[in-house]
Amino acid sequence: MTAATPYQQAILFARNDLKGERDPITGAPKVDHSLRTARALDSRAARLVAVLHDTNAAASPYADTLLEFLDNDLREAVTVLNRPDGPDGDEYVDAVRQNRVALTVQLAALDDFTSAEYLGKLPPAERNQYRRHIQSLRELFS
Repeated sequence: MTAATPYQQAILFARNDLKGERDPITGAPKVDHSLRTARALDSRAARLVAVLHDTNAAASPYADTLLEFLDNDLREAVTVLNRPDGPDGDEYVDAVRQNRVALTVQLAALDDFTSAEYLGKLPPAERNQYRRHIQSLRELFS
């Protein structure tokens, strides 16, 4: 049997960690957002971080084993995006801005929330307001 690749390991962890969690807008499994975000990225490193960005990977008791396939920069990106006892608000935005991969993943995640597929699940009357909200979040990171 072939060993799972780091990307496959990340997907398995994300599916397990986010099991039962639903997207509040679409009702779809929360992990779907992480997988769509990953698919939108070109870099292998960013895809790995994207799969883990909404999980509790950094706070997991298995974090050392789970994250061993990531170099220090990618571990830091996952940790920043996971926010385990980390910064909130402006401090979070600053921490994301300072980590190139975390910033790339954060912006891709926000782009996913404004995709036609995602917005199409919202009632028409709420789409523009939601789009403006996500755009204002995106501007915080620019």
